Amino acid sequence: MIMVLTRPCPLCACRTADSLLAFTPAWFDTPEPLSPTRIVSCDRCGFVFCDTQQEGAFYTSYYNDRAQNNPGTGLGSGRDSRWDEEHYQRVHDLLAEAVLPDARLVDVGCGRGGFLRYLRDRDFCNLRGVDLDKGNVEYLSSVERIACTASSAAAFPCRDVDVLVYNFIFEHLFDIREVVRHAWQSLVPGGLVFVEVPDVMAFASYPIFPFFHFA
Repeated sequence: MIMVLTRPCPLCACRTADSLLAFTPAWFDTPEPLSPTRIVSCDRCGFVFCDTQQEGAFYTSYYNDRAQNNPGTGLGSGRDSRWDEEHYQRVHDLLAEAVLPDARLVDVGCGRGGFLRYLRDRDFCNLRGVDLDKGNVEYLSSVERIACTASSAAAFPCRDVDVLVYNFIFEHLFDIREVVRHAWQSLVPGGLVFVEVPDVMAFASYPIFPFFHFA
């Protein structure tokens, strides 16, 4: 069923889409349900996304104040579980083939800095993190001695960057085009972007992730 969207398509800004699923999500760490949400497929480009009734500022506040990665204990929050380290090694090996260890690298949405520590221990020496959570930023700066900036993915002040890394961040973005535009402005000519998002086919391999993450 073709419907008019509350939120335009994050890729092409089209205002109509085919409704695939309607539900009312509830956060795992707050008691109140959110407004009704629809999973839709853009009528113009086919991109599948959430037509949420919340504004971008709502999600910025959520990840800054209440997200599960604030304590830094969850898988994927920038720590060093076995699964995290398997991922870090895979990404490290790809980057090591493409850039020198002194490349200026920024990990956007770095959490507690597990990937940055992994790179530092393997001779990468020009590293910076970006994270919404001020607690994560303070931890990295004061304990790990890794430069870190408190900012969103669309507003961090770094320029002349050789490599931008987005580990499992794009699926959380409200305005993808704004983030991609900022990435373009932040990179040196010929700079590299690494983006990884969850693979639905990998849920069987990593059963620690519950299915509510689809929401």
